[in-house]
Amino acid sequence: TGYPPVYPYFTTGFWQSKNRYRNQTQLLDVARGYIERGYPLALMVIDYHSWDDPSGRTYLGDELLAKPCWPDPKAMVKELQDMGVELMISPYFHSLSQKSRFYEPAESQKLLATNSSGQPVMSGFSDAFIYDLYQPASRKFAWEAVENGYIRQYGMHQNWWVDCNEPCYARDTEIFEQEMVYNRGNWPASFVGAAYPHFVSKMVWEGQRRPDLRENSPVMLARSAWAGSQRFGVSVWSGDTSSNFNSLRQQVRAGLNMAMSGIPYWTTDIGGYQGGNIDDYSFRQLIVRWFQFGAFSPFFRNHGRRGANHIDAADECGSTNGSNEIWNFGQEAEEFIAIMMRIREQLRPYVMEQYRAASERAEPIIRPLFYDFWKEDDAAAVEDQFMFGPDYMIAPQLFENATNRTVYLPPGELWVDYFSDGPYIYDTTNKTKGIRVVIPTPLEKFPVFIRAPLHEGENHLDVLQLLRGNRVGVQSPQ
Repeated sequence: TGYPPVYPYFTTGFWQSKNRYRNQTQLLDVARGYIERGYPLALMVIDYHSWDDPSGRTYLGDELLAKPCWPDPKAMVKELQDMGVELMISPYFHSLSQKSRFYEPAESQKLLATNSSGQPVMSGFSDAFIYDLYQPASRKFAWEAVENGYIRQYGMHQNWWVDCNEPCYARDTEIFEQEMVYNRGNWPASFVGAAYPHFVSKMVWEGQRRPDLRENSPVMLARSAWAGSQRFGVSVWSGDTSSNFNSLRQQVRAGLNMAMSGIPYWTTDIGGYQGGNIDDYSFRQLIVRWFQFGAFSPFFRNHGRRGANHIDAADECGSTNGSNEIWNFGQEAEEFIAIMMRIREQLRPYVMEQYRAASERAEPIIRPLFYDFWKEDDAAAVEDQFMFGPDYMIAPQLFENATNRTVYLPPGELWVDYFSDGPYIYDTTNKTKGIRVVIPTPLEKFPVFIRAPLHEGENHLDVLQLLRGNRVGVQSPQ
């Protein structure tokens, strides 16, 4: 169904997001906070409702930020870029309010999804209407609105959080499926509706009009996709997950299934999206474990709608929920998360290699053990470990308060235990079957094994020193 493009280098780094940074001052203060503390930061994210304008001049679909809350987006973009930080925005550009300046021309040109009588259906997010993006003319119209707003006026790069792209709709799904029709009334949603996310992505891809898309792809983080959406540069995250260990366990399986479906760029909300209180120790333990998993995911992305013992009250720019920056999770969690952030930072060239392998050879970035060890029947039964590219086997700790876990090591390899205090090396080179080992998992550690075949003239200690000391290094927080 097609090969993905190569994503930009910045996407290999750390993404900071939350529901939600409600204004320009708040977002920039958080970015400065990471930089001033010496933590790596590659991307900041503006979540939804950025179009809500207390002065009533901007609406969903205008493809502009509300000026009272985001007074100088161009300066904001420049300050972030001067810090080495990119900006992503969640514009919901598949939807528009009836008050949007683009609603009347879109309706008159029959560019909106309708019911069987030809009337536009109010079915989108926040009582909005949606573009009929199965039509080429509708895709062109909607994209020009984006280009004339976010891109030309603010100088934003092509980093889009494509949320709610199923699309969001009225809660009565039966009416939605029965009444909505696409392609100028010819295609019922009950027949083609599940492919709508594919055409949202196609709109962005077509809109670039650049000859170098394979090496200069827009970034699209979508909630949903369709078979083949990867060829339009789509990445997917796992949606609004719950903040608990059961949800964390589900993410490993979800990511591996997505990878084996041909979509290599994938991520989660580190910490889960909803139900976590940053002042509870149970959540702080969860988010450390989720950061450990996230550091070895295709994208390393912190996001969620947090609870807290104290939350700032809503103002004219809306609510902001609890804090979601790593220094607000307590000293112990911050220290352990910082270790993972620095490991990921040193891994970025390796991650970029995996992006290229995905683009050139359709190699999944994270993959089940059976992908690399296809001769091993036992490997096919393992669903709580995975390979991160060809060199790293990851076995995250997925249970609360657990102090160890069992790890399966396939045969024919030299496995270096990165975090262990010893033994460091497990040699299965002369074995015909894999082995299982029990590895301690204090909160700051979990099983990371480096696949390290011996070359002529090397010994185990040489390999250990090279891989533990040079390739990836654990550093204490500054």
